[in-house]
Amino acid sequence: MPGFEFAIDRGGTFTDVFARCPGGKIRVMKLLSEDPAHYVDAPREGIRRIMEEAIQMPEKLYEVVVEVDERVVLHQDSCQLHNSKKLKMVTGVTGEQLEVWQSVNLADLEGKLQGLLTAGIKSLAVVLIHSYIWAKHEEEIEKLALRLGFSHVSLSSRVAPMVRVVPRGFTACADAYLSPCIQSYLQGFRSGFKNDLKLVQVLFMQSDGGLTPMEKFIGSRAVLSGPAGGVVGLARTAYGLDGQKPVIGFDMGGTSTDVSRYAGEYEHVFEATTAGVPIQAPQLDINTVAAGGGSILFYRNGIFLVGPESAGAFPGPICYKKDTQVCFQHMAWHWRTSCMRHRSPVQCSTHRQCSHSWRSGLLHFKKAVCSSQISTQEFLNMRYERTDCALMVSARHNPRGPDSCCYGDFQQAFVDRCVCVCSFFYYIYVFILLLLLLFFNLYGPVGMGP
Repeated sequence: MPGFEFAIDRGGTFTDVFARCPGGKIRVMKLLSEDPAHYVDAPREGIRRIMEEAIQMPEKLYEVVVEVDERVVLHQDSCQLHNSKKLKMVTGVTGEQLEVWQSVNLADLEGKLQGLLTAGIKSLAVVLIHSYIWAKHEEEIEKLALRLGFSHVSLSSRVAPMVRVVPRGFTACADAYLSPCIQSYLQGFRSGFKNDLKLVQVLFMQSDGGLTPMEKFIGSRAVLSGPAGGVVGLARTAYGLDGQKPVIGFDMGGTSTDVSRYAGEYEHVFEATTAGVPIQAPQLDINTVAAGGGSILFYRNGIFLVGPESAGAFPGPICYKKDTQVCFQHMAWHWRTSCMRHRSPVQCSTHRQCSHSWRSGLLHFKKAVCSSQISTQEFLNMRYERTDCALMVSARHNPRGPDSCCYGDFQQAFVDRCVCVCSFFYYIYVFILLLLLLFFNLYGPVGMGP
């Protein structure tokens, strides 16, 4: 495809295709991410349609845990319980000397892995305690697993070569869970192109906001790849329009709603919990605050509830002629006048638009809430950096300063609130001490006489 440049954002509900054609012409296309009745792969279909227009031609994360007996320790001349001369000495990735006290029994492990294959398990995550500094044992297990017939093996020393074994293990499990799905999707995507796209540079967005070749795109680095693209777009378009003020990104898609902040540089975290799973990989600091526009509308216990379940692209929401679920779709209520059946999302804008506008005006005049009945209060959930506990803060008693937003000085309000909370717990602590002193003065120590 000489002269074409494509940028594709595949979300949970929609896939957006941006193309720069030869000559500089820009084309944009929006498709449902999944629509088996019309196409197999949304990004590939978007590329095909744009080129046709431009070129005029006639369950839980892991299932089973298998223990591996192996042990590697640091060599220390001043503190050795074993005779180091009889042990195998190896050099770690940091240059330190290690002692191999116990090697992997591959013959015994082979029988255990055969049992996993018999149970139908094809993807494997390998986590050994000291593999971050010496990965030879994990690599031996990988060779054995691939020889036996496992389709995918994730090594913790390769996915997250970090010291802490628990988050490293969870990250390897997440990678073993996600990577087979991603590789299957990538294989289906490139199979529709000549030479499987081997002669074309294809880059994918990672959770840290960077790009990586298709061959190195793995599951543990792709968890927030979609929202990360929104942060990069926010930084390139919105920041700097009004001086150097920080900007807040609000990305509401069909599946989730994500909030981010940009103040001149990308804000990264190196360990985050997603869907209850700790992932030790660099990510942009993005917070999912709600479900998206495709969230299913439920009626439970006499009240309407939105989400967190999403209709996605397939089976999809009912307003896109998908006879399945009623969704939120950016509106609190769906009036009958706006629920006509349409063949595609874009057709809604042309279906008797004048009639809809007239009826909506009457409904607004008769049913709308008066402005005097509406009151607003601004709150922020704020926390100190590298802490987990957040406080809901209102700045109505803190007037706006030169560096604060139009609603007030939230930073000063947050500091005052923290001081109040600390003071409250301090007085509770003093009160409990006084009660204990009073108790001992009246009754004496427990088990003794007065």
